[in-house]
Amino acid sequence: MTAGKHLAAMLAAIGIFAASIATVPAHAATVNALGFSSGGLTCSFFPCTASVPIGGGNLAATTPAGYQAIGFNSFMVHDFAGGDPAGPSTFTASNLPAHSSLNLSFLLAIIDSWDGSTTAGGSVPPDVFNITVDGVSVYAHTYDNFLTSDQSASTANQMSFGSNLGFSPGWNDSAYDFTGSNALLNIPHSASSVIVEFFASGSGWQGGTIDGGDESFGLDRILISINTTNDIPEPGSLALLGIAFAGLAARGRWSASANR
Repeated sequence: MTAGKHLAAMLAAIGIFAASIATVPAHAATVNALGFSSGGLTCSFFPCTASVPIGGGNLAATTPAGYQAIGFNSFMVHDFAGGDPAGPSTFTASNLPAHSSLNLSFLLAIIDSWDGSTTAGGSVPPDVFNITVDGVSVYAHTYDNFLTSDQSASTANQMSFGSNLGFSPGWNDSAYDFTGSNALLNIPHSASSVIVEFFASGSGWQGGTIDGGDESFGLDRILISINTTNDIPEPGSLALLGIAFAGLAARGRWSASANR
C-alpha cells in the first residue's frame, strides 16, 4: 500500500472514531431554575414568576410559630382559594437550557379540616392536593387532618400530624417534607419553559378565607430544578483521539522516509 493510501485509510478510521466519541453518554447536571422562599423569588434563567389566586391566596403570609418550629420559614405561600378545582398557586420559568427532566422540592402545610378520601376521616370528602407541570398532572392525592388511614398520600415524609400549628384555633394541621429524597424527582420535561401549578380539588373542597377559614394549604422552600445534558466527550476518549493523531503523524514521517 502506498503512503497516500495509508494516509487515506488512517484518516477514514479517525473520522469514524471521532464520530463515535461525539455520541458518548452525556454528562448530566442538576441546575436550579426557580426558587421561592419567604416571599423571595430566585431565578437562574429569566424570566420567571410566582403568583397565587386573586382573592384566594397570599405569596408571603406570616408563618405561624407552630410551623416555624418544625422548619418552615417566617413567611409561606398561603393558598385558600375555593372551587373545584380551586385556583392554583403558579410558578413559571423560561429560557431553560436543554434538559430531559425536572425535580420539584417544597414543604407542604395541610391546614385545617382536610377530610381525606371518605367520611371515615371527615364529614365532607374528598379533599385533594394537586400538582401539574405544563397542565399535566404529576401528583394528586387526598389528605386528612383527622385520620391518616383515610388519605391516599404517603405519610413517610410527614413532619407533623394532629396538632394545631397556628392558623385556626378550632382545627388541627399537618406538614409534609417534599425535599431531598422525598422530592418529586425526574419528571419528564424538555421544553424551554415550564408552568408548575399547586391547587386543591374535590367535591368536598370547602376552601377558606384568609382569617379563620376552613381548608387551605401552604408552601415553603419551593425549588424547581432541571436535569441538564451536555454532550461532552469523556476524557479517556479525548486521550485516545490524541493518540490516534500522534500515530498518524508518526506514520506520515515513516512513509516519507521509506520513499526517499
